[in-house]
Amino acid sequence: MKVLATHRYPGPAFDELGDVEVQALAELKSPRPEVEALVVANEPVPLDLLPGLRLVANFSVGYDRIDLEELTRRDIAVTNTPGVLSAATADLTLGLILATRRRVAEGDALVRAGEWRSEWANGIVAEELTGSTLGIVGLGRIGQAVARRAQGFELRVLYAQRTRGVTAHASSTRRAARSLTRPRSSRSSSRDACARVSTSSRTSRTFRPSCCRSRTSSSRRTSAAQRARRAKR
Repeated sequence: MKVLATHRYPGPAFDELGDVEVQALAELKSPRPEVEALVVANEPVPLDLLPGLRLVANFSVGYDRIDLEELTRRDIAVTNTPGVLSAATADLTLGLILATRRRVAEGDALVRAGEWRSEWANGIVAEELTGSTLGIVGLGRIGQAVARRAQGFELRVLYAQRTRGVTAHASSTRRAARSLTRPRSSRSSSRDACARVSTSSRTSRTFRPSCCRSRTSSSRRTSAAQRARRAKR
């Protein structure tokens, strides 16, 4: 089977492929009827240039850029890799929340610029994450992974999802799920929020720019007030 891959993908499985060629889809200029399998990373498939295609192997969890309806009509199989990035995405989510609350990037920039002074806090007063409330929009595999990690920071976790119940398989997930509540809107009472939902016309209306701006401005005013009170002490 002739395999065409759009990138040199990581992992030992790629090395096990026999007749594989690495070429970006943008570089295809003429039809390649000998190609039967295509390995992509959530990329549009030029079916007119690959008339002999039998399989599209998507090296990604998401497949929103792949025309599943047309591939199904042509009887071309499509695969993806669900779950492989859940842990990595949850780790990065907690990392970004920590970096935001503890103002890591701002402190790093000061140090790199040689502007860090010896006096207390150098004018940067961050906020503790421990004991805060975290809102999770979309309690799927990644949302549950974030909820499990949140327990280590003693966070109160609120979630919102389209279907009732928690799809928890591992015992650690079930233990974390017991502490979850289902508010009308997790944004209304949570200090931090993360969205773990796919992009669609329905989910795009969940977070409005005006709402984000007002919360950001409010947070800045709160932080400024806290710094003023601490300075008076």
